[in-house]
Parts: sequence; structure tokens; C-alpha cells
Amino acid sequence: MTARGTARRAAVLGIAVALAAGCGGSPDKPITLPAPLPVFPSVEQPVTTTPPLPSDSPAAVTSSPVASAAGVPSALPPASAPPSPPSASPTPSKPASPSPTPSSVPTAHADGLLERGENGPEITGLQERLTALGYWNGPADGRFGPLTQQAVYALQKAAGIKLTGTVDAATITALSDGARPSAQSRQGHRVEIDLKKQLLLIVDNGAVTKIFNTSTGTNRHYRYQGRRYLAKTPAGRFAVKRQVNDWRYGPLGPLYRPKYFNGGIAVHGATSVPPWPASHGCARLSIEAMDWIWKKRAIQVGTSVWVY
Repeated sequence: MTARGTARRAAVLGIAVALAAGCGGSPDKPITLPAPLPVFPSVEQPVTTTPPLPSDSPAAVTSSPVASAAGVPSALPPASAPPSPPSASPTPSKPASPSPTPSSVPTAHADGLLERGENGPEITGLQERLTALGYWNGPADGRFGPLTQQAVYALQKAAGIKLTGTVDAATITALSDGARPSAQSRQGHRVEIDLKKQLLLIVDNGAVTKIFNTSTGTNRHYRYQGRRYLAKTPAGRFAVKRQVNDWRYGPLGPLYRPKYFNGGIAVHGATSVPPWPASHGCARLSIEAMDWIWKKRAIQVGTSVWVY
């Protein structure tokens, strides 16, 4: 091989390594991973083959050990990487928009707020109202925890009010008014990611059936292995091409049960989902929300993903 050919091959390898960075967490914020817990049921059985490197964004070279299929934890750890076979996306008929009664709207405590850490029947009422409006927040257990706060953020984004994560007077008004985002699509089952509002929607025949707080690319530059990249979630119309039913590790951080729709860019679970753009390009959801998506088969291989 000539000197010129050797240099060119080295450059190509350098680019390939850079593309393997992934879009998970920040490289300057290391995460301590706990020991694995028992496996939860898989929607699709993972295989141990490694998917091809994405062509348009940093994806997934990892020096971390990869767990077996029998070691999937509930709060952090490992990854195998299967290209899963396509499956038909559900196309249910258009459901009626939720219209809960005003009596289900919670009232604030004496300090005028319902906030994280509080318990009681008012919190149960809040959770039930959020669920009725389509904001996913897990079961109504009467505890204002992180999942309820994620749903409150999503409601505040849809209503265009201040992002406090607490239920104040403006948020109670939004609950009473039934504030919900609208879909851009009109037919079929798809995912819509609203970059401006930082919302991820599950849409069936034009009806928004589930609403999630999400965090996408920061649109800021970062450096990886001496190269400069833009942390961007590109707009466009895509489809889920592959998925990994496990943790997947890259130098930029871990991705939980990712659903890849644009090269190395995926919808995935994360331990941090702030109400503002914070990722390297992926759309983050809470760990529990990602588990729900897999359990309900809400985002399958082949599902359309609209990013706008």
C-alpha cells in the first residue's frame, strides 16, 4: 500500500471511530453503574451481533463490558446490539380525545403549590387528570415523584407556561382547560418529536394518544477524540430501523433500550431527562417511560418518526 493510501485508510478509520460515539450522556459527567438486576420480559429477543455503524451522527463504540441477555437492570446497565426484524406498526382507529370532567382537577395545598415529594389525595387527582389528558406518568399512586414531574413538565410545555415542574395556579388552569399538543400527521401510527416544545408524541390517525417530556440535541458543538461535532437532532421524516433491548454504551454515555431512527440517533431511556435540550442528538425519555413503550409495543421497528 502506498503512503497516500495508508494515510487515507487511517483517516477513514478515524472517522469511523468518531461515528461510534453515540448520543447518550455527557462525556464529562461519568455515571456509576449499579450491579445488574433480573431481566424483564423482552419484546424481541436480542442477539449478540453488533449493528452497523451509523453514517450521520456519533453512534456506539464501547469499551465497557456488555451484559448478557439475562442481566438487564431496572436503573442502569449493559448492552447487546441487535438489528431486529421489522414488524408491522399498529394502526388503531382514531380514539376519542380525552375529556375528563372539571371535578377531577386537583386543588393546590395551602402554600399554593403541589410539588415533588408531596403525597396525598390531591396528588392522586393530579395524576389521574394528567393520565386522562394523555400525559404519561405511570400509575396514580398519590406520590408526586419524578414521573409525575415529567408529565407536569410536558403539560407546561404544551400550555406554553413557565416550566417549574410544580403545580401552581397557571398549571391548574392548564389542567382545567385540558391543554394538549396537536399532531401534524393525520393517518397511521407514528411518533412525532416537537423540537421547539421538546415533546414526544404517540399519534394514531391524527389523535395524540400519549405525551412525553423529552430532551433532544443541544444544537451546541462538542469535541470527541479531537474532532468537533454539533449536538443536533435533525428534522425530517424517518422510521425506526433497529432497536436494542438492553443498555447500549458509547463514549458519550449509556442509552437505555434505544430505538434507532436516524443513523445513531434514537429514542432511548436516560437517567436524566431535563425539560430543555440536553442530549448529543437523541430524544431522551425516562427509564420507566421507555419500559412502557417496549411493553406496549408503542414504537416498533418500522414505525414512522416525524421530527419537526
